[in-house]
Amino acid sequence: MRRELDAREYKLLLDPAKFDGSLSLMTANDFWYRQICPVIDRHLDQKKDGGSRARDEFDRLENRLVRFWDTPTCTLSLSEFVLRSRETDPSATPAEPVQLTLKLRMEDYFVVSQTQLLGTGRKPQTELEEDIAPLEVATAPRASGVVLPLKPSVRSRYSLSTKVSYAWPPERRTTGHLGTLFPTLANLLRAPLPQDAPLIGGPEIRECVMKGAKIRLGDGITGEITLTFWRFGPSFLTLDVAEVSFKCHLIDHAMSREAADRALRFFLAIQTDLAGYVTNSHSSKTAQALPAGCAGG
Repeated sequence: MRRELDAREYKLLLDPAKFDGSLSLMTANDFWYRQICPVIDRHLDQKKDGGSRARDEFDRLENRLVRFWDTPTCTLSLSEFVLRSRETDPSATPAEPVQLTLKLRMEDYFVVSQTQLLGTGRKPQTELEEDIAPLEVATAPRASGVVLPLKPSVRSRYSLSTKVSYAWPPERRTTGHLGTLFPTLANLLRAPLPQDAPLIGGPEIRECVMKGAKIRLGDGITGEITLTFWRFGPSFLTLDVAEVSFKCHLIDHAMSREAADRALRFFLAIQTDLAGYVTNSHSSKTAQALPAGCAGG
């Protein structure tokens, strides 16, 4: 049984050095009004009432603790899966629930959309998204940098993710508990899931997310813009990753041609108009955060 598309998210990595210093809503809105809004007004038509398609501003800031996990032999990443833990309260004790997300992401829509990725934790939520980013080619196997085409571009991958809330102290961070939480996983992997092996984590990440700004694309579709920043442990002193993205929740699993065209034109435009901010040092946020040896699997 095929799952229908729930959302589309457009993602563009930025040079974190451009945001050096303390992160705040004031910083985010300076970027919004000085950099993003002019792109919207230059490249998109006005609304019927003559107003800009830019709406609101960043008014929510969340700090979270994020980490990515795999087996010692990178069983998940070699099968196009990633496992992420996220704590909204970094001071929470190990006995308190964290959000665990298991995600299958690849280019083949029919493989992803017909995958059954079940979760047995608290309030499991499953979503199918289209992840859209610039086209890229790795410079070498397992290299961090990528080559981007001369012209702005798009590349789609499809992401099926299931989220569960689960108390996850260190003794439960094993393949045995993972198989219990996601009972269909073992049959979806390209190699056997090791029995009761410990899961290994990538670097601890302090994540700062800012939300609230929007772009009105028409026909009831809104692009919800997010700025995401990562600092890697153990010091958490350097701003390591920056990304601007906008997510469009679909209506009845569809998006009108006009709304999709505006989203595409905006995404292509920011690749050129924000050329001083765009980076090709990595292929994605996740590629920088996987356990050692698992990136590029």
